[in-house]
Amino acid sequence: MKLTAKKPSYSFTRKDTVVVFLTENHAKNPSGLYPAGLEPLVKRANTALIRGKTGETAFIPLGDAPVLIFAGLGKREDVTPETLRNSAAAVAELCKKKKIGTLNLFVPLLEKPAPKETVRSLAEGLCLANYLFNHYKSRADDASRLVET
Repeated sequence: MKLTAKKPSYSFTRKDTVVVFLTENHAKNPSGLYPAGLEPLVKRANTALIRGKTGETAFIPLGDAPVLIFAGLGKREDVTPETLRNSAAAVAELCKKKKIGTLNLFVPLLEKPAPKETVRSLAEGLCLANYLFNHYKSRADDASRLVET
């Protein structure tokens, strides 16, 4: 897996996949938890069924726009590095099932944990969910494609 940190870009093609993390407090009105440049894209999605519960993921294809993946973090005041790792791992598992190889992941704007710890926890969750111990397997398993973010 290759993780790359880049300055945010908000121009996407319909082949892109964008991950947005939501807390339960922001599930009904998600603005304020992600950069303002994502707002037009997020408003196109029907977030009525998304509750923002820990580990919850929602895959929303938008037709002529990129696919959105919403990932729940639980209650905003209860978000911990472990919560972030688990949510990122849930995103990685969903991406494996949908055969998605590249993600545009936007770090949620949270008061705690600190931004560096948030990024580290999300990266750890993605990496750990993608780890495969297949050293002793006789042939490669194509179904478990690694996610590149």
